[in-house]
Amino acid sequence: MGHLKSMPLPTFRVDRKLNVLECSDSAQCRFGNQQNLESIVDEGSQRKLAKLQEQSTTIELALLTVGLKPEAFSVSVQWDEHEGYLQCVGLDRRLARLEKMVHQQQMRLAEADFQLLEKKEEAEAALIKMKKRSAPLIALSSTTALIPMFGDLDTALMEHTKDVLSQCFYDGNYEYLYIDFTAVDLITLSGIEQFNQLVDILLLLDANIRIVGVKPAHAPFLKKHRHSGLVYASSIQIESESLSEK
Repeated sequence: MGHLKSMPLPTFRVDRKLNVLECSDSAQCRFGNQQNLESIVDEGSQRKLAKLQEQSTTIELALLTVGLKPEAFSVSVQWDEHEGYLQCVGLDRRLARLEKMVHQQQMRLAEADFQLLEKKEEAEAALIKMKKRSAPLIALSSTTALIPMFGDLDTALMEHTKDVLSQCFYDGNYEYLYIDFTAVDLITLSGIEQFNQLVDILLLLDANIRIVGVKPAHAPFLKKHRHSGLVYASSIQIESESLSEK
């Protein structure tokens, strides 16, 4: 091993009796000027020395540093015939490195979680925006309005449109309202229940409501959950006004 003196970790060149033949400056700084490694091995770790002398291995030892303070080290030895190179890594340093790695991983996970949360919030906002556009109120004349419904008639659709639709109908001072089911896909039970709540509000606003565009697949379900205040029609009829009037 070249440049042993400049090794950053405490490193010793030893013989089989653990006599120190040469050591790095970092080893001398950490353990002082030692003739034999046995003198810096804490009493509780002495029994492990035989394994260290027999073969190339890595073991944990309590070593006495300058000031005779015992510290835990991971000690690795690599033997080449009768000489070996022994290197000491402080477990506190290794633990600190591990803690740093764990902290970095936690930071990466936290950043990933934050990005996922942002994406989730963006997706939810986009869904709400889409739902709001899935049931617009369109003026057909000064007295008649149309609500074309798109996609699934479910809780999400009604929660994000019910209040807006009733307010728009009230603000427009309409009398007649057509609700078009032509582009409706799935109708859920909770969705039709909330739809009927919208109908209740509109009826309180004196709306004359007509349902158009009902598909054959939806007819049995709508009949079962039919609101008594609704009238079903085959087409939109605007009497005494042109479509361009407002």
